[in-house]
Amino acid sequence: MRSGKDQLEIASALGQQLRNDNWPCSAMVAAWLQAVQGRTAVTWGAWRRFDPDLWDAVNIVDGNQPWSGVIASYMELGDHIAIQNVTPNGEAPQLLDKCWHVVQRWKHVTNDPMSHLGGHAYLVWRDGDDVTVYESDIFDGFRITRGSWEGQAGLVGYNVGVAYLCMVPE
Repeated sequence: MRSGKDQLEIASALGQQLRNDNWPCSAMVAAWLQAVQGRTAVTWGAWRRFDPDLWDAVNIVDGNQPWSGVIASYMELGDHIAIQNVTPNGEAPQLLDKCWHVVQRWKHVTNDPMSHLGGHAYLVWRDGDDVTVYESDIFDGFRITRGSWEGQAGLVGYNVGVAYLCMVPE
């Protein structure tokens, strides 16, 4: 198993690709799940060919399965999973120390997949009270944010799923 952080550094194949092109959030997560297992590719299609079922699940190809990315991440490398709605008086799912997390959030999830709104997937590493969020999207590209994950963690009103991938090294 390879370091999750190293796979996102500019010196890695995936890290370069993320900085050269604005990847969708779920594509970044799906490729990272492959990269930490020692795989490398130079195109999206090549990343997908390693494990098409994993790629499609993380990229939520089936809109009837809004949590398929979190579930697939858990099934691939996970220790456990949490899915909950973050209410104004509640808290976001807790993160484990020295552990990678695949986080999927939805602003609105219903039985109608065409109505799912505000979806975003990203990676989080927790080290004590500090967290590092690695995310990408087609508008803003790849970015790294350092901060904390306290209380509601800015997720009030979101349905949040977390796959805990503690066996992936920092």
